[in-house]
Amino acid sequence: GYYWYDPEAGGHTWDDFALSMYQGTGATDWSDYQVVTRIRLREDRLGGVWIRGSYQGGQLGGYYVHIQPRDDFVYLWRFPTGATRPDQASIVTKNDYGPKIDIQAWYDLKVVAQGNNIQVWLKSAGQPASEYRSIINWTDSNSTWMKGTVGFSAYKTFAVYDEIAVTAYP
Repeated sequence: GYYWYDPEAGGHTWDDFALSMYQGTGATDWSDYQVVTRIRLREDRLGGVWIRGSYQGGQLGGYYVHIQPRDDFVYLWRFPTGATRPDQASIVTKNDYGPKIDIQAWYDLKVVAQGNNIQVWLKSAGQPASEYRSIINWTDSNSTWMKGTVGFSAYKTFAVYDEIAVTAYP
């Protein structure tokens, strides 16, 4: 599949944050899974995936995994319970990718949520799987969000996603 978000095209956003989530039957009950997608950002802002996501009664839940070309970092954010806006998520960890994250370049992003552990890998698109760099390996000692769907997130940027796959893990 192919999905894109353009902040200038309108739609529902919160102060230039955009979220979309998969709402298929049973998706909000997913627990351990892997998300693999190809992502490209037009500007040096945040874009990535939303895991263990929920949106019920005006409240948001889950975690974001964002890449940001501006500083070449990969971020993991967590929503506090009771959050009603995407900008209420807090950074729990961030790590330097190492190589420069180029605007307009495609990257393969892999995120695994297993139990209360989240792992993130990133590589330049077209490179073999052996080129994935382990960027984040973080355990939520509070086990805040143990189930939820997947989605996409962007902040003040045109984000493009391709080759999206969600599979049970392990």
